[in-house]
Amino acid sequence: DQGERFDRVGERWGLRRDQWFSAYVGRLLREAPDEVKAAVDEMAAQEFAAAIDPKHPAILRRFVSRFRSHPRMVPALQAMVGATAEGFSPLEAEFALFQLRRQTNDATAAEATASLAGLLIEFNRVEEAIPYLKELQNDWGEKPVLQSKTGRELAEAWTKESPVLEKWQGPSAWPTGRINVNHINKRRQQQMMTPEVQMLEVRERRGTPLTLRWSAINQNENILLTAYNGQQQPVWNVEIATDHPAGQINYSTEARGCGDLVVVRTGNELLAIDSLGWLSATESDETRVRTGQLLWRKTLEGPYPPSSRISMALEARGVDERGRPLGALGPVTPSAVYYQMGRSLFAADPFTGATLWQRGGIEHRSR
Repeated sequence: DQGERFDRVGERWGLRRDQWFSAYVGRLLREAPDEVKAAVDEMAAQEFAAAIDPKHPAILRRFVSRFRSHPRMVPALQAMVGATAEGFSPLEAEFALFQLRRQTNDATAAEATASLAGLLIEFNRVEEAIPYLKELQNDWGEKPVLQSKTGRELAEAWTKESPVLEKWQGPSAWPTGRINVNHINKRRQQQMMTPEVQMLEVRERRGTPLTLRWSAINQNENILLTAYNGQQQPVWNVEIATDHPAGQINYSTEARGCGDLVVVRTGNELLAIDSLGWLSATESDETRVRTGQLLWRKTLEGPYPPSSRISMALEARGVDERGRPLGALGPVTPSAVYYQMGRSLFAADPFTGATLWQRGGIEHRSR
């Protein structure tokens, strides 16, 4: 058992075994006698050594999921950051840095801030990196942060050349002065070739809000989701198949994000998108528009199987035969994607979509 077994712990409760183990370890570290804490430390040391020497992505991911409350969590996350060439995606490194930035140790938080700025610059997320560079300059300007360099030295080194220099010296990307707002009537909006996704919330992101739009390609066999910045310049896009057996794409969509993970609810599906991708924008893609990848897609199902083509069409729109929503998309965080389906609340792994825990008995229209 690698901790992925799903256990029922009550009439309406269920969770994956590694989630139960992680919570139990945290309780032991707080309340158990010293000899029990020593046993937990020994277990953590053995599993950490197996994950690090040599570095093994699957074992290291398992360690992080099991020992979230243990002090060895910090070096485990740092190992994930430095192992993108050994099986960890840049998005995993970004999420590890988000967690390291929240550590109480200033040196750890400062190093994570510098590493996050460097990662964003490498992947052409310059606008998102600028706030972290300013944080390095202002909060850790005279303190050693990374490779014996101070925060000020790191900021100065990164802002010497284009395109970082232009963003560093240029005006704010947020609109200023007089702003004219144009209203588009609903009918005209439905006729647009690029329907817009309603972005509900984005966590752990410092840049201006992104605008997401759909567009048809390949005679509607696939569709393209493109993200635009405040200047309406494309930042990333991802191609999504419309003939997937899980469901159909519905343009009346909403999304939530965390860093460069975007989860879109479209009709009866959840689509999780890694907008960083794998390849560095400095090495390929002359247009500097990143090509993201679809991590997973999950179907939101009603309480009963579809009985007709009509009910199947309703489910594609995201409602059951009574017109009730099949589900709702909740917060997207570094630890989980939360969503409601029917009368159950779920937490899913951000990278695989696997269910971490589930709780039933939720009112249908709860938010």
